Parts: sequence; structure tokens; C-alpha cells
Amino acid sequence: MAILEQVKDDLKKAMKSGDSVSRDTLRMMISEVNNAKISLGHDPSEEEIISVFKKESKKRREAIVEFEKANRDDLVEKEKNELEVILQFLPEELSDEAIQSIIEEMFDSGLNRDMSEFGKIMKDLMPKINGQADGSRVSAILKEFLSQ
Repeated sequence: MAILEQVKDDLKKAMKSGDSVSRDTLRMMISEVNNAKISLGHDPSEEEIISVFKKESKKRREAIVEFEKANRDDLVEKEKNELEVILQFLPEELSDEAIQSIIEEMFDSGLNRDMSEFGKIMKDLMPKINGQADGSRVSAILKEFLSQ
């Protein structure tokens, strides 16, 4: 089932069960997908919808950090609940070990282990990660690998 269809189906279930957090979050996600449709000028593909969901999950993670700094536990809980709903629709993220093995595989094929080539390596690496991990996490793992 397509992601947007699944979101709409889950929205109906949330409305019937009275789950206000899921209902509101799913409505907001449908709205974000519609905004993407307008800005793109066409119906978004599954990859573009996943990109919208990743962007929204990143917003939630950043908000959680900021609210924790401000000791706003009520808002932290709200953002965590929304993030939980959003993450249901995203593909599983790669583990650090899986990212490490992809990096090692790249260097086994003869790539130069030089920190000055970091940008080029990241450019080659990110398509292999295929959006299954956050770029900052991949960057940190690569830096650690290159410094060994």
C-alpha cells in the first residue's frame, strides 16, 4: 500500500478510536504532503513523500532537544508522541554497524583513506546509504573511520 494511502487509512482508524495525537499528526502530515505537491507542481513520488516525512521527523527531533533545554517536559512529550507516529511510515534506519560495513566496503575497493577527500567520499557514500540514515550520523561514523 502506498504511504499516503496508509496515512489516510491510519487517520480514519485514529479518528474512530479517538486517538487525538495520531489524528492531529496524520492530518498535519497529509497537509505537508499536499504542500509538497503544490511546490513540486505534480503528485509527489513515494521517495518525495518519504523525504517530507524525514524532514518532519527531523523537525521533531530538533524541537525535542530545544524543549529539553528549556525544561518544557509537556512539549517534549508532545513532540515525542508526534515523532513516534511519523516514524511508523519511514523505512528502518541503518545501524551504525551497517553504515560502518558500507564504508569499509567502499575502501576495500581501493578508495584512498585521506581526510582531505572527505567531501568526495561523502558524495560517493550517501547514494549507497540510500536515505536510510541521517547525513550527520554518516558523517560522524566516516570521520571516526578515517581517523583510525
